[in-house]
Amino acid sequence: MPTLLRNPLLDSLADQPVTLRHTLLTLLAVTCALAVPLQLRMVEHMDADVYSDLYSPWVGVRALLHHVDPYSPTVTAQIQTGIYGHALSPADQHDPEAFVYPPWVALPLAPFTLLPWPTVEFLFVIVTPCVILATAWVWMRLCWSGLDRTAFIAVLVIVLASWPAVWGCYQRQPSVYVIAAIAFSTLLFRRGSDIGAGILLALATVKPQLVLLVAAWFLFVALRHRRWRFIAAFSISLAALVAASALLFPHSISHWIHAAIAYTHTAGKISLFAWLLGPRFGLLAGLVLLAALGWRLGRFRLAPPPRDPLFVQAVALILAATACLIPTNAWLVFDNLLLLPGFLLLARLASSSPLTAFLRALAAIALLLALLVTPVCAAIGARAGFRVDLVMPPFLVNYLLPLPCMAALLFAPFHSGSTP
Repeated sequence: MPTLLRNPLLDSLADQPVTLRHTLLTLLAVTCALAVPLQLRMVEHMDADVYSDLYSPWVGVRALLHHVDPYSPTVTAQIQTGIYGHALSPADQHDPEAFVYPPWVALPLAPFTLLPWPTVEFLFVIVTPCVILATAWVWMRLCWSGLDRTAFIAVLVIVLASWPAVWGCYQRQPSVYVIAAIAFSTLLFRRGSDIGAGILLALATVKPQLVLLVAAWFLFVALRHRRWRFIAAFSISLAALVAASALLFPHSISHWIHAAIAYTHTAGKISLFAWLLGPRFGLLAGLVLLAALGWRLGRFRLAPPPRDPLFVQAVALILAATACLIPTNAWLVFDNLLLLPGFLLLARLASSSPLTAFLRALAAIALLLALLVTPVCAAIGARAGFRVDLVMPPFLVNYLLPLPCMAALLFAPFHSGSTP
């Protein structure tokens, strides 16, 4: 069994008494938790861009269930009116907020369209934090189940009070539920519950950019190990979702593809590499990352059995790569919840060389900075009566989290016995 990582920020505490480790983790958890109300006050002064991300799919699904094209200008204008108070003109600089989800999102959201919007929003305000806690619990069970109760609770609080989680709750962002579906699908697949895992992964395709790579990995592992029930459950569920959406509106799939491409360009969403390096070099860097991901997965004995800890480590690596590659912008920090299993593994595994120790330390610094910068900005804002605009630093710091996490995972010394 590999030894625990001696990380200069968090896991260096392994050399300290257990009481001290608990005290420091608890202080970090309390700091993050107490800062949440101030964090929310920090964004209250923003204009009509503050809204629920659930509103556009709710309106779009209602239209689809009435056999109306949810990607039409009429429905888009309805969404914009609900958010901004009026339909946007071409000169407006606001996010266009069109319905750009795949049409099969209608099935999981259909029951909520029977309720008035305030009721739906209230329900999701209550449920979303619970979903984030459940997701964190699953990843901790899979990646670091040896934590004692005090540390376990402290990590749960830190995750829930982190800025990606707080912003995801504030926006009622569907990505939170997709990431939860991926986590529970991984847990069920590892335990041999192939039908449940396949159904959950099919439901997660309502955000295809988040699930594409990990679904491909699941299918590859299932083929290699003859997990036919998983393949059947995933394929039949996805086919049923697509067929049902086609029955509701025959041309919905082609309209969705065009709407998604147009929205990505209009909203200025690009990959992290394109944001840092420009379109041309960003594309090249993305291809290099895919090649590096393929190389690393090839070192995982191609497709380890789902019960092998290497399978979970591969999933964490793929999710980190996804966070680096998907079109995004600084406001979509909730997608950094994809990095949770990666950071848990980095805190658990051992260093094998100066390079891996350096990359892991860099990831730890980025994580600690991302955890603390929002409480610090919120505290300064509260001290100044929120007259100082300190909204962007938390978004920008979290925007840089995927790269050090991905780099550290690429070179991490994963072994079959290194995860419980």
